[in-house]
Amino acid sequence: MNAVTPVAVRLPNPPKSDAYARVRSQTVDAFAMLEFSVAALALRVGIVLPDRALVSQRLKALKAHEAISRLTLKQGADPLKLVDSAERLLSERADIVHSYMEIVSVEGGTIALFRNAINRAAKRPDARAYSLDALRKLCAEASGIARLIDGAKVRPASAAIPAPSPPRPLPGAAAGP
Repeated sequence: MNAVTPVAVRLPNPPKSDAYARVRSQTVDAFAMLEFSVAALALRVGIVLPDRALVSQRLKALKAHEAISRLTLKQGADPLKLVDSAERLLSERADIVHSYMEIVSVEGGTIALFRNAINRAAKRPDARAYSLDALRKLCAEASGIARLIDGAKVRPASAAIPAPSPPRPLPGAAAGP
């Protein structure tokens, strides 16, 4: 339940939820860890961007850099797919970080709505809706990607393709000139 959804619900006194607030805080921290991991990896492979470069710019630079082929990740993860996964989370990150959370009662429980400040200012009704479990899952996904990036090993360029060994001399062959 994390699709962008048009919402016209306005409750006079929406319910409060400390559980949602805690998980949102953990999710924001997970995204901060992901951003740090991306920035640190970019520096480790020699990508130099301005200090204020966006995480999306760092991910794009990582994808284009030759070192992406020299990364070894835990659990045999594919570096390009991992960068794609991180990029895919950026719009959700933006909506959660740049919104205030509204807890809304729905049939069968509550959901958290996040309406990005840009959408709100433009009077667009788009909002992202999460159940508590969906928000926890997003937090775990961002944390997991950050841990995999943190654990990335970068093989030196010279170690990318090992040089072949010279052939062994045949038995009985003359040695040297």
